[in-house]
Amino acid sequence: MDPCDLPIDRVLPDLVRTLRTSPAAVLTAPPGAGKTTRVPLALLQSRLVEGQLLLLQPRRLATRAVARMMAHTLGQPVGQTIGYRVRFEDCSSAATRILVVTEGILTRRLLVDPVLEGVGCVILDEFHERSIHADLALAFVHELLEVRDDLLLVVMSATLQAGPICRYLDDCPHLSIDTRQHPLTVEHQVPDAGALLPRIRRGERTVLGPAVRRALHHLITGPDDDGGDLLVFLPGVAEIRAVQLHLQQHPLPGSPVLVPLHGSLPAQEQDRALEPHATGRRVVLSTNIAQTSLTVPGITAVVDSGLAKQMTFDPGPGLERLELIHVSQDSATQRSGRAGRLGPGRAVRLWSLMDHAGLRHGDTPEILRCDLARVLLAVLYFRPADPARFEFFEAPALAGLKEAAGLLRLVGALPADGFALTVLGRRLALLPLAPRIGAVLDHAVQQGEGAVGAMLAALVSEREVLQRDSQRPTTDCDLNHRRELVLELERTGIAPSQLGLEPMAVRAVQQARDQLLASIPRQPAHDRGAAETSTGELLLAGFPDRVCRRASPGSDDALMVGGRGVRLARESCVRDAELFVAVQVEATRRGPHARSLVRLASAVTREALALTFPELLHREEQVAYDAQQDRVVGRQRLLFIDLVIDETSITVDPQQAALILARVAEPQLEVVLHPAAQLLARLRLAAVHQPDARWPDVSPPGLREWLPELCLGCHGLRALRRLDVSTRLLDRLDHRQRRLLDQLLPERIAVPSGRRVAVDYLADSGPVLAVKLQELFGLDDTPTLLQGRLPLTLHLLAPSGRPVQITRDLRSFWSEAYQQVRKDLRGRYPKHPWPEDPHSAAPTARTKRR
Repeated sequence: MDPCDLPIDRVLPDLVRTLRTSPAAVLTAPPGAGKTTRVPLALLQSRLVEGQLLLLQPRRLATRAVARMMAHTLGQPVGQTIGYRVRFEDCSSAATRILVVTEGILTRRLLVDPVLEGVGCVILDEFHERSIHADLALAFVHELLEVRDDLLLVVMSATLQAGPICRYLDDCPHLSIDTRQHPLTVEHQVPDAGALLPRIRRGERTVLGPAVRRALHHLITGPDDDGGDLLVFLPGVAEIRAVQLHLQQHPLPGSPVLVPLHGSLPAQEQDRALEPHATGRRVVLSTNIAQTSLTVPGITAVVDSGLAKQMTFDPGPGLERLELIHVSQDSATQRSGRAGRLGPGRAVRLWSLMDHAGLRHGDTPEILRCDLARVLLAVLYFRPADPARFEFFEAPALAGLKEAAGLLRLVGALPADGFALTVLGRRLALLPLAPRIGAVLDHAVQQGEGAVGAMLAALVSEREVLQRDSQRPTTDCDLNHRRELVLELERTGIAPSQLGLEPMAVRAVQQARDQLLASIPRQPAHDRGAAETSTGELLLAGFPDRVCRRASPGSDDALMVGGRGVRLARESCVRDAELFVAVQVEATRRGPHARSLVRLASAVTREALALTFPELLHREEQVAYDAQQDRVVGRQRLLFIDLVIDETSITVDPQQAALILARVAEPQLEVVLHPAAQLLARLRLAAVHQPDARWPDVSPPGLREWLPELCLGCHGLRALRRLDVSTRLLDRLDHRQRRLLDQLLPERIAVPSGRRVAVDYLADSGPVLAVKLQELFGLDDTPTLLQGRLPLTLHLLAPSGRPVQITRDLRSFWSEAYQQVRKDLRGRYPKHPWPEDPHSAAPTARTKRR
C-alpha cells in the first residue's frame, strides 16, 4: 500500500468489518480523502471479495487515471491486477481483480450478465452525481443482492446525503469521515458588474475571461501564493477557448502555461494534463471532467466560475435542451476540494456568499430531468414488467415513463400493449446507442445497409465533424454530406482541414462506426448512390415522430408531428424538400408558440413513409369552419401520425355545413337574432298569454335548436348576419298564428293623430308606446294589447322627443298632471298646441301655422 497516510485509512478497517456482516455499505468522505483508490485495494487485500471487483467511475479520464494510480501503488503495469475498460479501449486481462469501468460499460454488463457471474463486489463511486447509469446500476445490483448472498455493494461520495440511500439499501450501515487532510481557504469574488449567469444568458459572453483573469491574478500575486498550479472550472469547451484566448491576449504574471482539459480532447491529451509539468506553473482550464475522482498533480488553487451546462428534457415537445446553469452547493464543494488534496489549498468562487446561500444543495438527478427512453429500455430488458412498479432509488415521473414507452412502441421496441420487449427491443437494449439511433442502425442492417447505418449512427451520436466555416452545399441530407466527406478523407488521406473537417471529431466518429460495424453481421458492399437515396428512410426508422412538413417552398419554417413549429438552422443543407426528418432538434425557448431549431435534417419521401411505417399513414375527411374564408369547407387529408402530408377539397353536404356553422355562430346568437328582437319578444309574450296557439319555441334553448335550420344555405357568418331573420321567423307561423299575433300583439298601434306608432316590446316594464303628447288629444283611455288585458306603458313625449310623463293611466294624466305639463312646456315650445281642454282638442303630429 502507499506509505502516504490519507484520511480514508482510518475508516478502512471498519469498512472491511462492516462488509463481513452486511452486503452493502455507504461511505462518505470529503474530496481528497483517498476513498477512490484506497477502498478497492483495501477490500482486495482483505480477501473479503471473491472474484472481481468492479469500480464505477463517471468519466473516461477518471477511469484511466484511477486504474493507473492503483496499479502504480501495487508496482504493476495497468492490465494485470488492476485494469480498466472504457468505450473503444479495454486494458484488462484474465488476471485483473479490480476492473475500473465507466457507467455505460457497467449497465451493459448487467444486462448481458444479470447475475454478474465472477464479480464479488461493486463500488459505485461519486454517486452524488446521480447519472442515469449510476441510478440504474444501483437499482439492478440492489435486486441482485436478494439472490446473491456473496455479492457486496459499496456506494461512495464526498457530498452524498447518506440517509435516503441507506434506507433504500435495507438500512445498510453508513461510514463517514468529516475532516479534511489539508486546510482549504475559500473566497467569494464577485465580478465588477454582478453575477455571471444572468449576464451570459443576456449575451454578454465576453464577461467570463476578465472575471477569471482577475481571480487568477489575485491568487498568483497574493501573499499566500505557493507557486502551485491553478485549476479553473468553466461550463464548456467554447468557454474554455474564449478564456484561453483572453489569457493569451492579457498574460498573467509569470506567463503560466495554459492547459485545456475537456471530454472532447483525445485520450492522450487528457492524460497529458494529469502529468506534472516539467518547468513552470500551469493554469488548467477544465470542464466538470476534473470535478471528481481526479487528482490533477500540482494543483493548489481553484477558480470556480460556478457555471455548468446541463441537458434537460422538455416533455412538452419531447426534446432535450442544453441549459447553462449555476452549480449546486455540493458541486461547488467538490470543485473547491480539488485544491486541497495534496496540501493546503485556496479556492476563489466567482459569486457572492449571499448567492451561495441561495444555491440548491444537491444536483438534480439525471433520471428526473432527461429522456427516459434509454432507461426504460434497460429496465424492461432487466425485468419485463410494469416499470411503474420497478424499485428505483428515486423514481422518475410516471408521465416521463409513459412518454418513453410511447417512443419505444413507435419504433417497434415494445408491443402495443404489455411491457415485454420485442425482438427488436432486445437488440436495441444491447447497443451502445440511444434507442432512436439504435433503431436507425438496426433498420439499416435489415435493409443490407449496415455500413451506411453505422456511419449515420456514429455521426449522430458523436461530436460535429464539420468546422464552423466549412462550405455546406444544398443537399437532401445533412448527414450524407458529412458521410461523403469522411469517406473521401479515408480514400484520399488528405488533411481533414482541407475538407473542412475537425480531426478529433472525425477520429471519434470513425471509432464509433468501427465499433458498431464489429457488432453487426458482415454484409456485402452496396452501391453508394442507392444507399444515399435510402438515407431518409433509414433515419425515419428512429425518428417517425420527427417528420416535418415545410410551411412553403423554400421556407425555413415547418410543422413537426405533434403540432410543434420548427425552424431549420442556417447550417442545415436541406433547403428544398417538402418533407424531412428532424434528426437533431434543439428546444430553444419554452411555450406553446416556441419554434425548435433543427440542426440536422434529411429529406424523406411519401413512399418512404408508406414503406417504413404504413400503420402510421392514414386518410381522413374533415369538414370544418374556415375563419379565413368565412365558410364551411371540406378536406380529405393524408396524415402521418397527426401531420398533414396532403390535402384536397371535397364537397360538403348542406345539412352538415349548416350544423357546423351553427356551432360556430352559437356564441354570437344574440348578434345574429338582433334584427328580429321585437318579433321574438312578441312571440314570447304571446306564448305566455295565449299558450294554446302552439307558438314556435323561441326560448334560448329553442333558438339554439333552430339555428342549424336558419344556417341552411348560408356560406358563413357574414351571410348569416345579413339574413332577414324576421321573415324566417314569420315563415314558421301558420296563417292563423300570424293573424292572431297581429290581433293580440300588433307591431304598431294607431293613435288619434292618424299615425301608426311602433310598440317597443323589449322594455323591462312591459310593452311601451312612445308618442308625442299632442297626438293623443281626444283619447281618454290607455291603449291596450291582448284584447284589452294588457295596458301599454305610455311614454308621453315633449316636442324634443324626451318623455315628460310615463303612465299606464291616460285618463288620470289628463285630469291631474296635464295642466302642470302644459304650464312648463308652452313657453318653451310655442309653435305646438297646448289647449286647456285636451279632451276636445284635435290630435296632431304637426306644429301650428304662423
